[in-house]
Amino acid sequence: MMHRTHMWQTLVFLAIGLLLHTLLYTSYANTVGRSHRVREVDARWLEGDEDINLLILGGSHARNAADPALMSQSMSLAVGGEHYIKTLYRLRHLVTQRQRKVAAALVPLDAASLSSWKTDSFTPEYVWGQYVDFVELGALRRKPFAYGRMWTKATLFPYAGELETLEQLWLGSRAFQDERQALAPPPKRERRTGRQAAADHLAGQDLSDPAQTWALRQLVSELLERKTRVILVTYPVSAGYSKAARALGADMSAQRNLVADLSKAGQVDHLDFESLLHGKPEYFYDGDHLSRSGRARFSRLLRQKLLALGVRP
Repeated sequence: MMHRTHMWQTLVFLAIGLLLHTLLYTSYANTVGRSHRVREVDARWLEGDEDINLLILGGSHARNAADPALMSQSMSLAVGGEHYIKTLYRLRHLVTQRQRKVAAALVPLDAASLSSWKTDSFTPEYVWGQYVDFVELGALRRKPFAYGRMWTKATLFPYAGELETLEQLWLGSRAFQDERQALAPPPKRERRTGRQAAADHLAGQDLSDPAQTWALRQLVSELLERKTRVILVTYPVSAGYSKAARALGADMSAQRNLVADLSKAGQVDHLDFESLLHGKPEYFYDGDHLSRSGRARFSRLLRQKLLALGVRP
């Protein structure tokens, strides 16, 4: 009798646990899963079928710097926190869902682009797990168990340990910002100087991370296979950022040397704007992100440079 009672108690406990898990999973999927910035941006790609003259890829530097509204038939897929690995898998996913002809793509090449900074950052895993092949990446990085945990969290328990993500969702910050918020200066206490930003990106990092280098090469190769011209772009940063980056061993000339074999005029070109706005702090809202006025000025110049290369945005 006691054995049967214990069995029923166990079944009730499991049923309650399963119900709670289902509620948490569903709630997380319908809030974070639907409201994340990448989902909003992806919809632009998935809901259209017209040709694209210029596709803007990358993270917050590209997102803040290049204004697609100033270039006809252009689209930006750039979102804060995105790096080459994320971009590679995400673009593969989007192309699989809907084929669109893209004439040219802007791909960032900054001092920190190939560093190991946030290489293993895929939070929230539920969102990035829709794109990233954690099994392949775990084998590539020789971290099968670490990426196995990411797969488990993305697939089975996306809500676990996600208080920070839920706070970001509630505040409408970072990965949940719309375009207007992204271009507005953050509170002064949150603004980084160029030196602080460079230290965040580069201090103690592998400046030529093998996984990032692999992802960049794959990304360029797959874009070329789709008949898309690639323009590597070094976006403007403050003079303080450039000086600190060099002090930390990150030099744009070294980054270019790492991928020099990719360059091929008319197929893969490079535009270097790193020092374009040095000495002009009014065009930045922190050490490495352009303000609204900086974006307008830079985008007009970018358009001119692209036209000179024969790219017609």
